[in-house]
Amino acid sequence: MIVALIWIRAATLLFAVFYGLQPFPGFSGLLIQMFTTPQGLLLLLVGSGVGGLFAAFTFAISAFSIPMLVDRPIDAFSAMALSFNAVTHNFTLAVLWGAVLTGMALVSIMTGLLGIVLVFPWLGYATWHAYCDLFEVPNDV
Repeated sequence: MIVALIWIRAATLLFAVFYGLQPFPGFSGLLIQMFTTPQGLLLLLVGSGVGGLFAAFTFAISAFSIPMLVDRPIDAFSAMALSFNAVTHNFTLAVLWGAVLTGMALVSIMTGLLGIVLVFPWLGYATWHAYCDLFEVPNDV
């Protein structure tokens, strides 16, 4: 939640940097500004980069922290630190896994969220086994 709040604040600040203190033009006005002006296109580019950094950080701290909290008597911040460490030490595999997660989430969305019924349990199961392999947990599931 803290990361989400900071992410929203960063988006607000980026909008203020690119558009100054002018009032919010409304959703339809914003779409026109974002896609038809050089200023809007630059904001889309920079905002996507900043959002990507937030998404990568969020993935790194949560990739293995949830299974770890279920499996071990550990506090949340230690679990997030261990997850971040595991992701950074296995960067190539983490990027590949993040791409798989993104692709499967997109498939779920494109099926009107019906695919989520099959995709999310499978991803949870696969994440659990990745956690067990990475942290050498006996795999009895």
